[in-house]
This record gives sequence, structure tokens and C-alpha cells, in this order.
Amino acid sequence: MFISDNDSRIVYTCDTAPIEDLPKSMYHPDLLIHETNSLSENRKPDHSGGLEAAALAEVAFSINIVMSTNGKHSAFFCGKLHEAWLESCMYQRRNYEKPIDYRADVVVLSSGGAPKDMNLYQGFKALKNAVNCVKEGGEAIWLCKCPEGCGAPDYSSWLQPLLEGHLDESLRKEFTIGGFIFYLTVESLGQIKCRIMSEMGNDIVQPMGAVGSYKSVEALLEGVDFTGKTVYVMPQAGNVLPMYKKD
Repeated sequence: MFISDNDSRIVYTCDTAPIEDLPKSMYHPDLLIHETNSLSENRKPDHSGGLEAAALAEVAFSINIVMSTNGKHSAFFCGKLHEAWLESCMYQRRNYEKPIDYRADVVVLSSGGAPKDMNLYQGFKALKNAVNCVKEGGEAIWLCKCPEGCGAPDYSSWLQPLLEGHLDESLRKEFTIGGFIFYLTVESLGQIKCRIMSEMGNDIVQPMGAVGSYKSVEALLEGVDFTGKTVYVMPQAGNVLPMYKKD
């Protein structure tokens, strides 16, 4: 049995069906909540259900592992299920969340270079964090090389349903984790005006909502005007989570 820290989901490894069914709750029309704050348990549609199921399972001991930005173990929190989970969230908040007083007009971000930007599937983690610190409709200048393009087939295959106009409908019917990450990518790009320095073509990034893909810094910044604008710079955007204080 596995209990994930942040989403409080219980997965029984003896059967694949529960694993496939668990994320479907997130696609209920009333439960489309993509909350990134690690302590927003009351906003998580499946958090209370996870705790209830864990109580029925009579979990005797819980181990929570917080990973560092270099992929190594940063901290362990062990003991009672909910208490250990909460302590791990508090640790994550102290070390990896960055309170901000305002959302900027522009964010300049990098996914952090190889291997973090080998493909869009991996590099998206940086964009997901960065959209928290820029105004809706604001600008993002994103460095994400993506020599492997979109990456995993389970991610890239959802471009076709997007082009055909039925991404949401198809993902609800045939949910996959890769499809969900693709959906979140499109959702994030739809909130901002994003220019990407990447090896990908515009035939991929523009349907997903990006302004375009550019091969050089000069092309990337052509026509971009920072005059009078507030700007955040995130060189390792996948490693820090901006949290607007008024949220």
C-alpha cells in the first residue's frame, strides 16, 4: 500500500484498477481545483477521503520523504499518519515556498538545464511554479530547451485531441497521468503570454497556447519591452514555489 504525501491517495499495489480510478475525481465539474499550496488540505477534493480511507486501513506508521532540489533526500518525517504528513508540509513550506507581495507583469524563468529541460513533460514543472508569480495575462520568457520535444508518448499523444478540440472530453473518458500533465501545461499557458526558447517547433507550442518557440536569445526578446514593468527572475523555477500572500 502507498499513501502519497500531498494528495493523500491510497493505492493498493495488488491491482491496477484503483490506480487508474483515483485521479478521475479531479475531473468532476465541481472539483477542478489545481491548488499548489502544500498546506491547502481543505481545498483538496480528495484529501478528506484519503484520510478517512487511511483510518480504515489502520496505518500504524507513516514515513514522509521530502526531496531536495538536487534529487537527494532532504528530510524524513515519521510517526502518526496525519501529523507526520503535516510536518513534512511545514518543512516544504519553510524551505521551498517563497512568499511574494505582488504578482509581476513579467517572469523570466528557466527549467534549470539538463536533465530538467530534456522535454516539455519534465520542463513544465518550472512553468507551473512560475505562473503563480505573474499576473493573469502577463508575460513569461521561458528557457526550456526540450531536445526530446514533448517527451513521453503518454504526454505528446494528447496534442491531437487538443488540435481536434476535444482534449477535455477525451481526458475525462480515458484519464492518464501524462494526459493530465499535458492538460495542466495547456491550462498554464492559457493564463499568460509565454515565449519559449526551445528546440521545439511552433506547430507544437502554439496550439498549446504559447506565443511561439525561438531558437536564439535575440529572437526570443525581439519586441519584448520591459519598460515600467515589474519582473521576477527564476533561474531554477522548478525548485521554488512562489506564494502570493493574499491567496
